[in-house]
Amino acid sequence: MRLKKKSVKPRMNANERKSFKQLLAATSGIWRVGDGLKYQQSIRAEWGGAGRTVESTVEYNPHMQTIQVVLEEKLLKDADRVVKRTKTNRSALIREALREYLKRARERELDEQERRGYERFPQTLEETEWLERAAVWPD
Repeated sequence: MRLKKKSVKPRMNANERKSFKQLLAATSGIWRVGDGLKYQQSIRAEWGGAGRTVESTVEYNPHMQTIQVVLEEKLLKDADRVVKRTKTNRSALIREALREYLKRARERELDEQERRGYERFPQTLEETEWLERAAVWPD
């Protein structure tokens, strides 16, 4: 079951909606040090007093874990471009990329096991002779 989790813009009736200043005040102090604090301060500086709200489309699944990933600026910009074009989010993009990477790593591992097996037990001429005959075009 997939749920959508809203980050700043909660689901409320129109008359219950908090102002952006109230939401900022409610999230004050979430990050106390490090990059999270710097990010929080930059968002506050950019959005503060503008009366804007932010909506997140982060998927929530009880079997998922939240992690922190450090990326080069260019890689992040490229990822954001793909996210915008595919109408998805960073988390989904990273999950898909990681799945693809793990699939390829497993294929490389199996290829390496097969190569080592043939090194340990090389094929004899009798085992491959039928392949040679099958590859010859009839006259």
